[in-house]
Amino acid sequence: MKLILLGAIALLLAPVALGQANTSQPLQTQTNCNNFAQLQMTTATTTQLVALVAGQKVRVCAYAIQGSTTATATTLKLVYGTGTACATGTTALTPAWNMPASSTALPFSEGKGTGELFQTPAGNALCATSSAAGTVNISITYAQF
Repeated sequence: MKLILLGAIALLLAPVALGQANTSQPLQTQTNCNNFAQLQMTTATTTQLVALVAGQKVRVCAYAIQGSTTATATTLKLVYGTGTACATGTTALTPAWNMPASSTALPFSEGKGTGELFQTPAGNALCATSSAAGTVNISITYAQF
């Protein structure tokens, strides 16, 4: 009986004894965003929301956007890049959101402040790009490390 029990234990421990890798998922932590930035855009431009820090990523956990356009429709998107106002290597992080002409675009938001929605590559700033004149208000909650 003891021999059977020892044999069963040996079979259960065989993968460990043979050095097989643990295939379980690593422990993942959730980003807690404790910084806040806001911006009001009134012209067609790219404007910096969060400055770059060498070797650090901007991790966005929540955003809220509300627009009030003039007679011209506008689009807005969040982008990243380096240089003044993300002028070098500008790359979209979000799709272009449409703000209809001559109307107040309803506010929309995503995220709660914990857990990343998206992030920039290390060493890049976070900016917003508006395609036409019109007031667009943006607020974000982020972490940078």
